[in-house]
Amino acid sequence: MSCLNKYTLEYPIKSSVKILYDFISTPESLGEWFSDEVRIKDGIITFKWVDQEQKAKLLNKKEHEWVRYQWLDDHDHPAQYLEMKINIEPVTNDVFLTITDFCKAEDLTEQKFLWDMSINNLVKRIGGQ
Repeated sequence: MSCLNKYTLEYPIKSSVKILYDFISTPESLGEWFSDEVRIKDGIITFKWVDQEQKAKLLNKKEHEWVRYQWLDDHDHPAQYLEMKINIEPVTNDVFLTITDFCKAEDLTEQKFLWDMSINNLVKRIGGQ
């Protein structure tokens, strides 16, 4: 079993909190930017990309603030999760999306690149450029 490292990325998003929350919490909206296809059946969410598929369940959420998904496919790492959290800078009211995820140390550069591309897609979808 290889060790996974927790990492956090933060992205400024020009959007209302409500719209951004919808894009990180609903299967329909996740399918617009996060993966090619999102299906939900019996509480299990299937994220599908061109060459892979991952299953998750919604662990917890707080409306208009954050969602946490538990990956089900990796039995070697049961504590692995994906969290998307909306933060508002108190002075400027700027909105940020903070991503917390896990990967092997040698995969961190590639994972950051994939997140950068995904967030770019998200920004285009919500018009928050």
